[in-house]
Amino acid sequence: MDDRIHEYELTSQGPRFMGKAGHQGRVWRAVAGEQADPRGSSYPEGTEWRAIDRMWRVKRLSPGDMLRADPQLRALLDTIRDLAERHGDDNVRLVVWFDS
Repeated sequence: MDDRIHEYELTSQGPRFMGKAGHQGRVWRAVAGEQADPRGSSYPEGTEWRAIDRMWRVKRLSPGDMLRADPQLRALLDTIRDLAERHGDDNVRLVVWFDS
């Protein structure tokens, strides 16, 4: 389950998804308060904070929701599945490195 706080830019066409993270930064802290918990699991789903042109919302996503929302992730996992079917499960590996 992904329950990080999602950030949106408020545009004339409606909110535009900007990204998600465990720590929201200074602007979010100024709006939510210095003692606010950056974990989405600390708040009910749908909790929102707004600043001039930004909105942060708690949104919980299941693995299926994430695959439907991210076509690149879906394509990656489909490719891995195809390789595993062709070469065997033990012969396919995905290595991921996060630089934070």
